[in-house]
Amino acid sequence: MLLRTLILLLVGSVSLVAQERDATSALWIDVRDATTGRAVAGARVEALETRRRTTTDSAGMASLAVDSSQKLLVVSRLGFRPDTSVLTAAVWSAGLLAVKLLPATQVLEPVAVAGTSPAMNAMMLEFEGRRKRAAGGATFIGPAQFEKSALPRITDFLRRGVQGVTLVDSAGILLPASSRGAMLRLNQGPALGSNPMNRRSSGRAGEMERVHCILRVAVDGVPKEWGFDLRLIDPREVYGMEVYAGPSTIPAQYQSMGRDGYCGLILIWTRPR
Repeated sequence: MLLRTLILLLVGSVSLVAQERDATSALWIDVRDATTGRAVAGARVEALETRRRTTTDSAGMASLAVDSSQKLLVVSRLGFRPDTSVLTAAVWSAGLLAVKLLPATQVLEPVAVAGTSPAMNAMMLEFEGRRKRAAGGATFIGPAQFEKSALPRITDFLRRGVQGVTLVDSAGILLPASSRGAMLRLNQGPALGSNPMNRRSSGRAGEMERVHCILRVAVDGVPKEWGFDLRLIDPREVYGMEVYAGPSTIPAQYQSMGRDGYCGLILIWTRPR
């Protein structure tokens, strides 16, 4: 009888532990600028293990459903360095994670050119040079268009004024795809890495499948991760954008930006802060 009682107690304890492990709870994330202490709105918060994600509100706060299987949380925002935080016991106990993002500063020499704004930097001058030499297959959207337009999102500019590019929905994120059509790829199985389109495959591993040809995105010359959410970029902060809907038109210095460059490339240049 005693042995049976001990076994029942042990089974009950294991069951409770399993329930606690599987239970999810809301974790609050407070994101602020490390230099000014101001709230950072529009920051992307993502749990690496489960790919659950959310975005901070105007007060820099966000809530995310998490469980004990999650150990790492990544917070990113345009203009700041990404932050990877470990969910420690203290964080779990408090139910709050405070994140301070460091600005992603770029050291650029000022360039004085007759007939241009003194605020123009080297990246803007290179953009203007390519725009003047623009050949077929490239679309340029300059500062005047961004200043006069009331479009709230970068994806709106792509939808209305760029040929050769279409927008596809991937888990609620609009991704720029080449309108030339899908490309063939070897299916290596479900949920590969951080590429959300891989999880949409219905074929079997080892078979060839047709997938959207997604354009690569780079901001101020820095390539962004696959599936970058263009909604994180405020059009009011953009000086210019150039869209190359195929590999043959991409400038030589940007042709090595990974395999997705085959589908095309979007270069976005922000205004000096």
